Amino acid sequence: MQQEQIAQKYPIIASSVDPKKISMSVKGILVAWIPVITLLSGLAGMDLNDSVINNLIESIVQITFAGSTALAFILTAYGIARKAIIKVKALFETIKKIFKERE
Repeated sequence: MQQEQIAQKYPIIASSVDPKKISMSVKGILVAWIPVITLLSGLAGMDLNDSVINNLIESIVQITFAGSTALAFILTAYGIARKAIIKVKALFETIKKIFKERE
């Protein structure tokens, strides 16, 4: 998924200068992880260059987007299911009251 689509879906992370791009503060937070990633990759014997790191940051943005989308779906499904259960319980309670009143 491209930056434009992510920024449109989640305006809170959109740039104030160009709303089609991800904000510099979000990118800055991700870039703050570069020393950690570089250190860990050095310990693992891997050599990282700028393009690999940029691709890694883009991947992190996409994974974060996918995770937040999945979480939104789960929360929505849970909320709908809970609402349905509450409505069904209320319906059964109403039916019970009606039958008790008839006795």
